[in-house]
Amino acid sequence: MEPAVVHAAAAAPRVRLGLRYDPQGGSERVPSHHGEHLSHVVAAEARGADLVWISERPFTKGAAIPSALPVCASLCAATSTIRSGAGPLNLPIHHPLRVAEDAATLDGLSGGRLE
Repeated sequence: MEPAVVHAAAAAPRVRLGLRYDPQGGSERVPSHHGEHLSHVVAAEARGADLVWISERPFTKGAAIPSALPVCASLCAATSTIRSGAGPLNLPIHHPLRVAEDAATLDGLSGGRLE
């Protein structure tokens, strides 16, 4: 009996396709276009996207996402395979225990899909 041959192509790592959202408006605070982002992420997942990153900009004038983890939660609720991550996450303004608890809860509710 000869040992099984592993083909190099089968062992090659898979390239991951990711999206990043960091919506910012002009000088005035703009409302979040969350519905548009949500439908875009659902469509991207259907076409094979693996990951979406949400940027949190709580003090940036015109930033549409002041808090990223709730957006990640809604994206994970609307999808079934795409992973979600928050970055940059402005840690100095958040209590570290609250961030850890929220992230762990979201990771558990999403089936381990939080980056």
